[in-house]
Amino acid sequence: MADVGISLDINTDDLDRLVENLTNIDAILDQYAALMERRAKALAPTETGALRASITASVSDHGITLSAGAGLPDPRAAMQEYGFHHIGGAFIQHPYLRPAFEEYRQRLIDELTAAMSP
Repeated sequence: MADVGISLDINTDDLDRLVENLTNIDAILDQYAALMERRAKALAPTETGALRASITASVSDHGITLSAGAGLPDPRAAMQEYGFHHIGGAFIQHPYLRPAFEEYRQRLIDELTAAMSP
């Protein structure tokens, strides 16, 4: 009876490329977080500069987070972003976080897609 053998080869080239891609993804997220933060600060109203100074962007395992308003004594960050009714009755809205995100969203998606492609 002839010997029957099994051979299994594991090619680690794909693993090396995956590690390289993950490094590229981290760099892309860092780059776009900085771009979004800079753009949000440029779009924010600047009566005192406190709102602008409170804007930050961070990168985590879950993606990019844009934040504003930490340390401010009032809810002006949310009021400007989402709007409020002024004493005179006018609805005032000055979004800055969402437009900054939307400005770079598609380019970020495109770069991440390219980085993950073989």
